[in-house]
Amino acid sequence: MIDLDVLKIFANLLITTGTVFVRSLSLAYKQAIARAESTGAKTASDFAKSESFSGTMTPIEAKKILGLDNRHAVLLDLNNPEDGGSKFIQNKVIGAKSCLEEAIKSGKEI
Repeated sequence: MIDLDVLKIFANLLITTGTVFVRSLSLAYKQAIARAESTGAKTASDFAKSESFSGTMTPIEAKKILGLDNRHAVLLDLNNPEDGGSKFIQNKVIGAKSCLEEAIKSGKEI
């Protein structure tokens, strides 16, 4: 049986280690922010505000960002009737993808 004093020491060690880790992480983050500001590094909001950022996106890029093709395949696999899934839901997933692709091609607002 483990002695109660050993458990207290172990718990104290864990708490101390965790505290040191969190403080170190916080300090490293503050230093990284200060270093980035001193070197003039741009943030995402700086890029969005800059004139070189167009803000327009192609439908192909949007599909890649959203992972539409990958998620479509995952939903079809999850609802495979051979594995106890629903053919009805599979048809809904196929229809939803087709609907979105047609809207994107025709320029409709989604």
